[in-house]
Amino acid sequence: MAIEDSSSPNGLRLVIKDYPYAVDGLEIWNAIKTWVHDYVSLYYITDDAIKKDLELQAWWKEVVEKGHADLKDKPWWPKLHTREELIQSCSTIIWIASAFHAAVNFGQYPYGGFILNRPTISRRLIPEKGTPEYEEMANNAQKAYLRTITPKYQALVDLSVIEILSRHASDEVYLGQRDNPNWSSNPRAIEAFKKFGNSLAEIETRISERNNDPNLKNRTGPAQLPYTLLLPTSETGLTFRGIPNIAEDIENQVRYIKMFTRLRRLWSRSHKVKGTVVLMKKNVFDFNNITSVSGIIGTGIDIVGSAVDGISAITGSSVSIQLISATKADSNGNGIVGRKAYLEGIITSTPTLGVEQSAFDVQFKWDADMGIPGAFIIRNNMQVEFFLVSLTLEDIPNKGTIHFACNSWVYNHKDYEDDRIFFANEAYITSKTPGPLMTYREAELKSLRGNGRGKRKEWDRIYDYDVYNDLGNPDCGKNLARPVLGGSTTYPYPRRGRTGRKPTKKDPKCEKPGKVYVPRDENFGHLKSSDFLSFAIKALSRNVLPLLKSLFDLNFTPNEFGSFEDVRELCEGGLRLPTDILSQISPLPVLKEIFRTDGEINVLKFSIPHLIKAVNKSAWMTDEEFAREMLAGVNPCVIRCLQEFPPQSKLDPSVYGDQTSKMTEQHLEINLEGLTAIEGQRLFILDHHDLFMQFLGRLNASKSTKAYATRTILFLKDDGTLKPLAIELSLPHSGGQKLGAHSKVILPASEGVEGTIWLLAKAYVVVNDSCYHQLISHWLNTHAVIEPFIIATNRNLSVLHPVYKLLFPHYRDTMNINALARQSLINADGIIEQSFLGEKYVMEISSAAYKDWVFPDQALPDDLIKR
Repeated sequence: MAIEDSSSPNGLRLVIKDYPYAVDGLEIWNAIKTWVHDYVSLYYITDDAIKKDLELQAWWKEVVEKGHADLKDKPWWPKLHTREELIQSCSTIIWIASAFHAAVNFGQYPYGGFILNRPTISRRLIPEKGTPEYEEMANNAQKAYLRTITPKYQALVDLSVIEILSRHASDEVYLGQRDNPNWSSNPRAIEAFKKFGNSLAEIETRISERNNDPNLKNRTGPAQLPYTLLLPTSETGLTFRGIPNIAEDIENQVRYIKMFTRLRRLWSRSHKVKGTVVLMKKNVFDFNNITSVSGIIGTGIDIVGSAVDGISAITGSSVSIQLISATKADSNGNGIVGRKAYLEGIITSTPTLGVEQSAFDVQFKWDADMGIPGAFIIRNNMQVEFFLVSLTLEDIPNKGTIHFACNSWVYNHKDYEDDRIFFANEAYITSKTPGPLMTYREAELKSLRGNGRGKRKEWDRIYDYDVYNDLGNPDCGKNLARPVLGGSTTYPYPRRGRTGRKPTKKDPKCEKPGKVYVPRDENFGHLKSSDFLSFAIKALSRNVLPLLKSLFDLNFTPNEFGSFEDVRELCEGGLRLPTDILSQISPLPVLKEIFRTDGEINVLKFSIPHLIKAVNKSAWMTDEEFAREMLAGVNPCVIRCLQEFPPQSKLDPSVYGDQTSKMTEQHLEINLEGLTAIEGQRLFILDHHDLFMQFLGRLNASKSTKAYATRTILFLKDDGTLKPLAIELSLPHSGGQKLGAHSKVILPASEGVEGTIWLLAKAYVVVNDSCYHQLISHWLNTHAVIEPFIIATNRNLSVLHPVYKLLFPHYRDTMNINALARQSLINADGIIEQSFLGEKYVMEISSAAYKDWVFPDQALPDDLIKR
């Protein structure tokens, strides 16, 4: 999809100039890489410094050999021996976790909320002539289409989930922003990051200009839906998830704290070092009390059911802090530890403190002979935990102000084997660590690694690896058994965070379902969008969907749409429900923004997806929109240049026979307007053949699924839009898969039975694409593959390490959301199995795709060149 060209913008010449995902994405990629280059250059002057950084090398070794152990022998892994390898690898990680995730996540409801446009299931094949189904197709095209794609209940499941997943919460932190302005004490790092933010703001302006350019037809298309998924800082297109976007408030907060500290200094004749500790109340969400994403702030219940709040309980010796010197060592070479200081009165006159935050005085006995503090030990003597936001020290001799950004839950000290230690906002590569802090740095990493034994508890902070052995529940029946993903050549997979739960009785290789552990600080638990997401998904799967399913089981409402207008009515008018069912859903305020009731009428309403707000209500049916969404839709990362014709298969012919495409040049030339079929770089393919062909035999054995493996050939027109030329629909050979495939080639048509068959063929393509998008582009290639990097980073890179500080913001929420997914989305009989092609095999399909995952190819320029 791109060719290296130093004379072109961003160093690449796009084969399709009007390719919104690639055009916008390349600008963001280059901004990310420039920022990473500038930052890394502050700490690594030579390649030799990379090789000699023990923490850095241990991190990368563990990513490869443990986190992605099933692919550890692949030759494409970077060695991480040079600055360029480090810059490229970190840029790729940030791209995956931020911009690429935004591209494949936040457009799910705008494009897929109208199920006619993005069906997720196909239930029958194209009818043969002479059958009643063929006659139905000839007489009632809409009915034939609707009986083929996702039925009403599964459509409701899909709409409910993707609306939640597509939502933008009030607590997002955008790419190019930080939650704490004092995240680094290095002014050059701060300046480089500011430059990064300014670059993204300029990119946003250019994206908006392109969206308003009528000559760029792929930017909006027939549906008039602008491509905004990669806008860096606007709500309409999000490239980051994180903690509350309150940087300005924090800056004000710091200024106020400094002012009050100076006032207290005037009032006191003591020469003690004065500090300010900011804590946050111990609140988590009770989803029955949450009314909206924006309304979640300040609501909550006690985690352990105690009526005593951790903040109000702080008195006397409840919380102690001891400073540790970074420049003066004791007889053992460790930083001098100061005397215990205790939190004193709450500062009540700092109005700029964050929501539910409280600031406390603390005074330390510390003088110049003890050096400069570089860390501190905190001990919680209460029975309830609190969230430690920060510590700010003022007027340190020979230093001035020192900031400690903590953002961590602190439980009773008896819950920890080691002291809780926090470090100042300095960054040191391993060899540059001040000697007095080295032991503390190593001890903190050791505590985060754990010993690999036992069941993890709520307060644990341990990061360790495990395979995906908790998706099924064989103790509840064979139909809920699922294979273990990871640790085998049959089912390779990235590793997840270890929980240590007991094995199931019927399969000791599988873990029992239950509460899924994530390290406590990965579950932020206060103002997090992930918590809204978590509770919304849980409420949906446990409360709403079973109720909705009962409607169809009891035939209260038919499970089939009668017409295209019925589908629009569901999106625009809602679903009429019995009073008793509605009354069981409406008390769940967490879902009120997703499901709206309509006054006195018992109707459950969804928000209207953007696609059907277009003036042309049939825009989704056009070939132009069908093709445009391969470049500017929710899955714009699969289409590629056609490099050989007919298209070949990479499947093993000894297992699957000859899977070469049956398309001919004659098929294509019919709609090429007089041009030759194989014209240079103007033919493209959306190829879902190989992945799905491996599973069609099992999928089509199900009564509820009938699908094809698809190939779609498209032509680049002079106006920059794509035109579909042919769709190939393939099935396993009826005589056995070793005999190859049965394939039929469908050509574009707009009228009669042929027009209906063409519309159905496009639907089969989109069903493949919807499944591929959700399981591979979204889940596997952004969520699952990043979790091993998160685990390895926390196990091997100290919070003092500059690479930790670079990557950490892009990791937030991922482990927590992945754990939620294993409970409610990708688990056996979970939401994805119920509502997408693949059923019980969805995660096996994902595992098959992981066999072809290549880390360097995840960088956008490499991906475009490869395609």
